[in-house]
Amino acid sequence: TAWKIVKSPTPLHSASLSGIVGSSANDVWAAGLIAINKTRTFNTLIEHWNGTAWSTVSSPNPGSGNDQLSGVAAISTNNAWVVGYDNNNGTTLIEQWNGTSWSVVSSPNPSSIAFLSAVTSIKNTTSLWTVGYFFNSQGATQTLTEFYC
Repeated sequence: TAWKIVKSPTPLHSASLSGIVGSSANDVWAAGLIAINKTRTFNTLIEHWNGTAWSTVSSPNPGSGNDQLSGVAAISTNNAWVVGYDNNNGTTLIEQWNGTSWSVVSSPNPSSIAFLSAVTSIKNTTSLWTVGYFFNSQGATQTLTEFYC
């Protein structure tokens, strides 16, 4: 009935988590970013709760650094998704968990700079929605929605 702090892996440098989802009490995913050096180059960070403890799970970094995750969705224990962006390339970033490992899934980029911030699964289906924003040719931000089925 009260919030409490639960220890998660302590990184060498800075790190933050910005999205979390659970498909069961023994299957919770959290995602964000971790600084890989003192110059603040960031990589994706994914942690998993197995009902007892948090652990860091290896995740792809398609760019040469500054990849970040912000949203998480779980369809089942063998089908989870994270979204974010590759800041070096300015492109959307989507990764999928297949029960064994995370892999990058290609996603549309409506302009040269696009970001995804949240993702949700549609109950009892394998359909997903993700949202974010992109910069149009005039430099203004516009909403971005993508659908996966």
